[in-house]
Amino acid sequence: MTAPLFQRYVAQIIDAAVSAFFFLASFVVFEKAGVDNENVRIYSLLVALSYYLFCDSLPRGRSVGKMFFNISVVDSKTGKYCSILQSFLRNTLCLVLGVLDAIFILRKDRRRLGDLLASTIAVKLKV
Repeated sequence: MTAPLFQRYVAQIIDAAVSAFFFLASFVVFEKAGVDNENVRIYSLLVALSYYLFCDSLPRGRSVGKMFFNISVVDSKTGKYCSILQSFLRNTLCLVLGVLDAIFILRKDRRRLGDLLASTIAVKLKV
């Protein structure tokens, strides 16, 4: 069963908050380590983007936000959990296209443009 839209939306907000946390935490760590100011911002952004782009390839295809709602991202053909490459593809499109990518979730099969590109689907796991 595909994951409910509202739960996917809230999971996305949670993941954005986790990404922001990683940005701020790494900013403090890099700054305390004496990394120069310009590089601190760049490195912190890379840490935050790394989480955001690859979070759906965490164990069982579940980002932190998806764990709250028992949602998993799986390969739409094999049913296997989302790979690192699939996570990168689906989430890069979300970052680049934003709302346009999200509009596709209104399709009958509830797959975003990123899901179509990566051959993935977000499903509600049985408890």
